[in-house]
Amino acid sequence: MLVIIPRNTSVPASKKKIVYSPKGSTLVTISVYQGEHNKVKDNILLGKFNLRGLTPGINGQSQLEVCFNVDANGILHVSAQEISTGQTKSITIARN
Repeated sequence: MLVIIPRNTSVPASKKKIVYSPKGSTLVTISVYQGEHNKVKDNILLGKFNLRGLTPGINGQSQLEVCFNVDANGILHVSAQEISTGQTKSITIARN
């Protein structure tokens, strides 16, 4: 489990992370969790989305830039963009 925006971070806040798709995959699922436990099952799933039609690069992987933005109202905006094509998908998560 990778913590992107640690708890008690002042908002608004944003972070970007470069990740790679599995080799040969044309689909990646971005799952967004709340929590800082090492085991995914011990955290809370907030949402997920798929980025389809990826173009595997020379090494068989797609490079993706995933952006996490928490606005002043505490609403989380997550987007993933395939760097080589610009294809983007996003999700907005508001906690009640």
